[in-house]
Amino acid sequence: PIDRRRVIVAGLLSAGIVGAARESVARTRAMTANPKRGAKEEANTALLHRWYDQMWSNMNFALTPNLAGPVYVRHHSLAATDRITADQYVRLAGAAEPGGKVVDFAYRLVADGDYVGSIGRMVFASGHEWNWVQLFRIEDGKLVETWLPGMGGNDPRTYPTPKTAW
Repeated sequence: PIDRRRVIVAGLLSAGIVGAARESVARTRAMTANPKRGAKEEANTALLHRWYDQMWSNMNFALTPNLAGPVYVRHHSLAATDRITADQYVRLAGAAEPGGKVVDFAYRLVADGDYVGSIGRMVFASGHEWNWVQLFRIEDGKLVETWLPGMGGNDPRTYPTPKTAW
């Protein structure tokens, strides 16, 4: 026989858990919403989407001059900084995975003012995988500086290769 009291109690508990979960989701959304996010953050995020979706995912580095400033400063995890032109970046990035084809690519962005943070993963047909955490600074609609404190994956080569020490 079914114990009606247990069914009623279980139903009430379920309703309470579902209600609490809904309240928790609403509180989390309210806490993570950025009321200051405006046109600048939207434009800067769109720039990074083009950087990844149009340039890197298609290995189309000819787009670099459209996305990066005339001088692009890169701070690497190996305590090195280099200043390169867009043309130099085209050559460097193209050499990173020659003839490469991206087969899996996922990333997330968060923007605040002139800065956009990125965390992601890219897998090439060669089997090489890159994982990163990166911060970009945007000026006048172009990427002008980046910090790459974390780069991992299974690619035995170090990309980007540091040129000079801080």
